[in-house]
Amino acid sequence: MENKEILKNFKETYRLNDKSEKTIEAYERIVNQLEKVINKNFSDLNMLDVNKFKSYMKDKDYSYNTIAQYLMCLRSFIKFMKKYNIMDNDFSKDIELPNKPRNIEEKKYMSVEEQLKFIKFLNNLTKNKTNTTHKLILTLILTTGARKTEILKLKSTDINFENDAILLNGKGNKQRYVALYPPIKDDLKEYIDKYSTENFIFTYSGKQISAPTINKALKRLLKNAELYNGYTVHDLRHACASAMYNNGATLEEIKMALGHENISTTEKVYVHFNQKKQMSGFAKNPLFKEKKGD
Repeated sequence: MENKEILKNFKETYRLNDKSEKTIEAYERIVNQLEKVINKNFSDLNMLDVNKFKSYMKDKDYSYNTIAQYLMCLRSFIKFMKKYNIMDNDFSKDIELPNKPRNIEEKKYMSVEEQLKFIKFLNNLTKNKTNTTHKLILTLILTTGARKTEILKLKSTDINFENDAILLNGKGNKQRYVALYPPIKDDLKEYIDKYSTENFIFTYSGKQISAPTINKALKRLLKNAELYNGYTVHDLRHACASAMYNNGATLEEIKMALGHENISTTEKVYVHFNQKKQMSGFAKNPLFKEKKGD
């Protein structure tokens, strides 16, 4: 079977398993890149080829997250080929992910004070379509914890103004409700009346606004607001989760709000946000109450 046919079947199998189109497109890019590096039929793939691909990614200075994503894709691709008798051996378990950096201090998180300052800055922007578009999208992500793609594909019918609720269509076409931030309710209503199309609320020249457009807008607006401009759009989602966690929300509540399938994902990503909260239990240990020399 030719590589083109193998990749086509791989994509169709993922669609049947309700994987998102974004995931399928990402895996297609990865497999195409693999083909360019190894230059052979996928059915003959072996561990030496995977190591060659690893070396290629390291030479290109890919980040930990990118390398991990590529290797997880390869694992899935190899399992698929073995399952459908395209290749003889399943060596997916032999593909080890790189060690994840563990220094928490290297990552900067947006504090509640920074969030409030940013929202205030957005509210004071000159009122025009571009500014209002960026303001609404970024505020919605920051206050709901939604994924960027979930906000960009919103339709007017997804907003329930009466109940202050937003219906999100997440990964694998799973739906969930999140709360609408009351201060932007009127602006969002007005925006929908003026600019919304049948397909999307947020558009440019009749088409859905792209993710890179919002990435660039955030970087520019953070700089103008005199805030750390290394934050990404995904960091706004993290900021929402951290604010919820630090103010008493349970991991189960955060899991539902963020649309995580497993609570283990929520625990891994968000449990570290408040160092004091992590350490508060030690104060209940009587040994910690003993003074030196007692």
